Amino acid sequence: MQTLKLRLGESFGGEVSKAIVFVDELDRCRPDYAISYLETIKHVFNVKGMIFVLAIDYDQLSNSARALFGSQLDSGGYFSKFYHRLFNLEAEAETFTGLVEPYFNRYLEIEGRRMSGWKLNQDSIVPLKALVKGLGMTPRQIQEAFRIIGHTLSTTSANTHKNIQYGVTAGTALLSFLKVGRPQLYFQISRGEADHKEVLKLLKSMLAPDGPYEWWRDLYLTGAYDSKRDGNLATYFWETEKINDRDADQIANQFRSGWGRLGLIPEICRRIEEARSF
Repeated sequence: MQTLKLRLGESFGGEVSKAIVFVDELDRCRPDYAISYLETIKHVFNVKGMIFVLAIDYDQLSNSARALFGSQLDSGGYFSKFYHRLFNLEAEAETFTGLVEPYFNRYLEIEGRRMSGWKLNQDSIVPLKALVKGLGMTPRQIQEAFRIIGHTLSTTSANTHKNIQYGVTAGTALLSFLKVGRPQLYFQISRGEADHKEVLKLLKSMLAPDGPYEWWRDLYLTGAYDSKRDGNLATYFWETEKINDRDADQIANQFRSGWGRLGLIPEICRRIEEARSF
């Protein structure tokens, strides 16, 4: 070990940095491996002139340390031994919403291999971007959500492709994004245990009330409606969101074809769970 450190010093040591080592996604490794890696950098490669740059999810790496040393570990004090500078990297939400279109094309529009029954246009791109931004999803979460949507809606049959209703595709998107971005709420919805008012409260807190919120609200209300549990449709809409009879009928007719009327949320959730294994 001493010989190795000596050779490293001879090759890379000095006042001017001669080697920069970039390490990415250490937080995704096994806890024991991640911590061992840090210890190795500290004790073996601690050579003046060698710089290590680690791109990590700090909270996740802290969880790895606690998994090894106990939940009472002061992770901040522990990790301070390993770094000289700590920077938080942040990006504007609009940066991530820019991933919606390329991931849509990658997972839902695969020429000659997959048909999803969903074509990209402004009517779909605007609500999708608003949902991604509102949920505060990371690039990896956005990719995972679109991967699930693609597999869930996948078909190679032109007839099936034509018969997939727009409400089904949009409903699948909403449930997939919640699956990745708000898993606890997703499971409540999938089991029919969600409080409709609480779901709408969350959507309203995330989305602008002058357009995208109302769009996702109407989609959710129509898809979540269960006549046996929720009673009269007009009463259901009024009690959850104070929507009058005329508007409730208009909303239901807009999304209900192949979506609310058939009670597809449980079926779509089942397919989403299957799609995760691909």
